[in-house]
Amino acid sequence: MKLAELQKRRQRIAKALLDGADPYRICRDERISWSTVYAIARVAGVQTFHRTRAPLPPLKREFHAVTIARAFDVLAQLRPGDKSLRQIAVVVGVRRQWVGQIETLAIKKGLLSPREDVKCTDTTKS
Repeated sequence: MKLAELQKRRQRIAKALLDGADPYRICRDERISWSTVYAIARVAGVQTFHRTRAPLPPLKREFHAVTIARAFDVLAQLRPGDKSLRQIAVVVGVRRQWVGQIETLAIKKGLLSPREDVKCTDTTKS
């Protein structure tokens, strides 16, 4: 780019920042680094902003559907009370910690009664 083009680009970015544009979007759209946007903002007199992490994208409906389906599978396996958390995790395909968290929530909400410890006879590790 020529010097005049760079200057116009910087002015365009400065105007966008003054209008309240998202600096992350400017970085992505203009394909420039964060430090360049920050420097343009300082020169333009825009109130300096601290770099924070970009927000996470919203979860998709499919993800929620799969998660809820697995949670109900875990609850169905916990109901009889004859399997250990490890066995349930292997059958459903989730982590053992997740099964324990679902069990704790179900007990707190009154969906399950506390059960005695079930010894794991399964030799596979999850």
